[in-house]
Amino acid sequence: MKKSITRIFLGLITVVVVLLIIGFVWSLSFKPDYDENRPLTDLQDSVEVFYDQYGVPHILASNETDAYRALGYIQAKDRFFQMDLFRRIGSGTLSELFGKDMLKNDKFLRALQIKNHAQKSINQLNENSPWTKGMKAYVDGVNEYLKENKPIEYYLLGTEPKPFALDDIYYVTGYMSYSFAMAIRTEPTLQFIKTEYGSEYLSDLAIDFDTSATTIPSSPTYKGKDIQAMAISINEQINSLNMPDLIGSNSWIASGTKTKSGYPLFANDPHISFSQPAIWYEAHIITPEFNFYGSHLPGVPFGIIGHTEHHSWGFTMFENDDMDLYLGKSVSDKSYQYRNEEIEYEIINEEFKIKDEEPVNKNYRKTVHGVVINDVVDELRKYEDPVSLWWVYLKFDDQLMEACYKFSHSKSVNEIEDAIKLVHAPGLNVMYADTTGNIAWYAAAKLPDRSKQSNSKFFLDGVTGKDDITEYYPFSVNPKSLNPETGFVYSANNQSESLVDSIKIPGYYLPDDRANRIIEMIEGKDDLDIGYFQKMQLDNYNETSLYFSQWMSEYAIGTLKKGLEDFNGNFNRDSDVSAKIQFGIEKFSEEVFKDELGEELYNTFLQTHLYKRTLEKLVKEKNSVWIDNVSTENKESVEHIMKKVIKAINSNDFSNWASDHILTHEHPVGSQKPLNIIFNVGPFEVGSTNEALNNYLFKYQNRPYKVHAGPSMRKIVDLSDVNSSLNVLPTGQSGVFNSEWYDDQSELYVQGNWRPMLFKKDEIKKNSKSKSEFYPAN
Repeated sequence: MKKSITRIFLGLITVVVVLLIIGFVWSLSFKPDYDENRPLTDLQDSVEVFYDQYGVPHILASNETDAYRALGYIQAKDRFFQMDLFRRIGSGTLSELFGKDMLKNDKFLRALQIKNHAQKSINQLNENSPWTKGMKAYVDGVNEYLKENKPIEYYLLGTEPKPFALDDIYYVTGYMSYSFAMAIRTEPTLQFIKTEYGSEYLSDLAIDFDTSATTIPSSPTYKGKDIQAMAISINEQINSLNMPDLIGSNSWIASGTKTKSGYPLFANDPHISFSQPAIWYEAHIITPEFNFYGSHLPGVPFGIIGHTEHHSWGFTMFENDDMDLYLGKSVSDKSYQYRNEEIEYEIINEEFKIKDEEPVNKNYRKTVHGVVINDVVDELRKYEDPVSLWWVYLKFDDQLMEACYKFSHSKSVNEIEDAIKLVHAPGLNVMYADTTGNIAWYAAAKLPDRSKQSNSKFFLDGVTGKDDITEYYPFSVNPKSLNPETGFVYSANNQSESLVDSIKIPGYYLPDDRANRIIEMIEGKDDLDIGYFQKMQLDNYNETSLYFSQWMSEYAIGTLKKGLEDFNGNFNRDSDVSAKIQFGIEKFSEEVFKDELGEELYNTFLQTHLYKRTLEKLVKEKNSVWIDNVSTENKESVEHIMKKVIKAINSNDFSNWASDHILTHEHPVGSQKPLNIIFNVGPFEVGSTNEALNNYLFKYQNRPYKVHAGPSMRKIVDLSDVNSSLNVLPTGQSGVFNSEWYDDQSELYVQGNWRPMLFKKDEIKKNSKSKSEFYPAN
C-alpha cells in the first residue's frame, strides 16, 4: 500500500515537473526578438534600431515616416497589451477583452463620449500634414507586428488581439485627459457636505481660490445620502479600472545664471499610478533632419515629454477645473426644461460587444450640458431630474498629437508657444528650456470664463442657463513665466494665477509642500548641477508633516515627545518616528472627517486633492468645526483627539518607515494568483512620503501602506551637454515578462539611482546590446 502511494506521489510530481518544463519552454516563445532582420510593408528605405543596455530603441532612419512605422512595430513588441488596455478604457470596450464583469465600467466610460469625440477630431485632420502621416505609419507598424505575433496575455484570456487603428491613438489621449479630471471625484463629495452640513463645514475646507497660497446651489431635489452614494459609486468605478491615473508632477528649470555650466538645467518627474509595465516607453529617433529622444505613452507615436540637441520640455498637471456637473429639471421621460423651454433629450445609442456573450445596446440621454449620468450611476436612477456632465475636452477637437509633434520640432520659444496653444485639455503646465538660455513655464488649457457662474465645485444650475459656459479666455490670459529674474521656473501642481488680476482660475490644486520645497532648495543658489537636481528629486521632506509633528508633540510625553521634537520633516527609510507620525496623521484624519462623511465617502475624500489641501490648512490653523464628532453629545477638542491619536501610536509597534511603506508594481494579469508571481514586480520597501518631492503616494488603509503612485520617471536634462542627461523608469522598458528589460530598472529606481539617455550616434552604436534591421518589403 505504501509503495503504491509513493508511486502515485512520485508520478504526480513528475507530471507537475513536466508541465512546468512545458510551460517554461512555451513561455520562451514569447520572448521578444531584439535582433530581427525583416521587411516592413510600405517602408521607403532601410531602418536600423539599436537597443541600448536598458532596452531603449534608437531608431536610425532616412525619413520620419519610416521611423514612425518602425516605432509602431517595436513598441507593439514590448507594450501591445498595455496599448490595448489604454485604448479600451478610452473607448469603453473592456468587455470585449474581459467579459461581462467589465460591462458596468464600459457603460460609465462610454458616457464620457471619448469614443465619439475621437472620430470628430479625426475628421478634421489634414491628410497631408506630417503628424497625420506619422500617425498612420505608426498604426501600420503596430499592425505589421500583430500579423505574426500574439502576446501571451491573449492566450491566458482566451481571445485575439484586435488590430490598431487611428481612432485608438485618440482613445489613449482621451483616457489621459479623463484621468487628470479630479472634479468628477470631488464635486459629488462637496455637494454632499453642502447639502448635509452647510456652509460652516465648507468654510474650513480648502475649496475656493486662495490668494494666500503659494502661487478656486444647494439642491433640495437630491437627498444627501444619495449624493453620498453617488460620490462613492463614481470613485469605485474609477478605481476598479486598476489602470494608471495621472495624479500630479514636479518640474523645475534653472537658468544658466544659477548653474555651474552656464546653461539651463531641466528636471521633470510626472506622478502617475504605478503599474507593470510602467507608463512611459522611451524611444530615440534619428533622421538626417531630426534628432529627438522622447517619452511616449503606449499607443501614441509622438513623445509627450522629450528633448532634442537644442531644447527640452516636460509637463506637470495644471489641475484646473475642466469638468462640471449640471443639475437640470425633467419634464417627461423624453424632455427636460431649459431656459423656459421644453427640450427633447438627444439620444445616443451605444453597442457593447462582450466576450462570450451577445452584444448589448444602451441609450444615453444628453442635454445641452452633456450626457446624463443618472443613466450610468445606479444611485441616481430613481431621480427624474438629470445630472449632466460637462467637459471642456469634448468642446474642441483633440489637437494634442499635432501639439506633441510640434513640441519636438520647435526651433524657438515662439514656436513652442504656438504648439502649446493647441492644447485645450487636459490642462498642462508645460516646462521649456533651450540652449540659447531661455527657460519658461506655460499653462496649457482652454480656460472657460466662469465669472458669471456659481461656484463650479458644486452642482451648477442646468435649468435657467445662468451657469452656462458661453466664452473662453484667450491664451494670453493663461499663467506663464518666461525668463524670470529669479532665474528659475517650477511647477508642483500648486495654485496658479492668470496674468490678469481680476481673473481667477478655479481648480483642484495640490498643497504647497512641494512648491515651497523647490523654492527653498533653489533660491540663493548659483552653482547648480545634475548632482544637486538628483538630490532634489530624492528629497523626502514634507512640510505639513513637520507642522503636525510639532503640534502633536504638545500633547505627547516621554520617548515619543522627544522623537517628535527631533523630527526634521524628512521621511527616511530607517526612521521609526516617521512611521509614527504618518500613523498619527492617519488616525487624526479619521477622527476629524470620518464621523461626518461615513467610512466609504471618507475613503473617497482621502483620494482627492481637496483632502490634502484641507489637511495642510487644518494643521497650520489648528482649529476647525470638523474637530467635533457629530455622532456624540459632547464637543470634542483638539486635545481630546490628539490624546486618542497618541494612545493609538503607543498601542502599536513600529520598526521603521520603510517596512510600513511598500511598493509593488502590479500587472493587470498579475491580479490573479499565482500569476502575480510571474507578472508583478516587487515588493520593495521605500522611504519618502506623500507630497515630498520624491512623492511616494499611498492610501490610508491598513499598515503596511500600499504605495500606489509616484514619480513615473526621474528625468534630468543638462542643456550644456544633452548626452550627459539622465533618467530612470520604475521597472523597465518592456511589458513582456521574460524580456531582459521587463524589470531591470526597478532596483535602480528604488535605490535612487539613474541611468544615461544616450544621444550621440557613435556612443549608441558602441554601447548597443541588440540591433534590429528593417527593409522595404517590395
